[in-house]
Amino acid sequence: MTTFNAARSQALAKKLRALHVPGDPLVFTNIWDPPSARIALKVGKAKALATASYAIASVRLFPVTRVGWKR
Repeated sequence: MTTFNAARSQALAKKLRALHVPGDPLVFTNIWDPPSARIALKVGKAKALATASYAIASVRLFPVTRVGWKR
């Protein structure tokens, strides 16, 4: 499991904010598993990737409760 790094998180947030330019909408490429992420990165046109944490957790076989879902 990866440890949270506040400085890295802040740096990534700053990069993401910089992609939001008035008049030039930021379009996220939605990925749902590691292979689709690799394809999106290989194509190379995506400025940012988005994901559904539940979808990734399901593919990785994590229990639903591990990603914060309550039934």
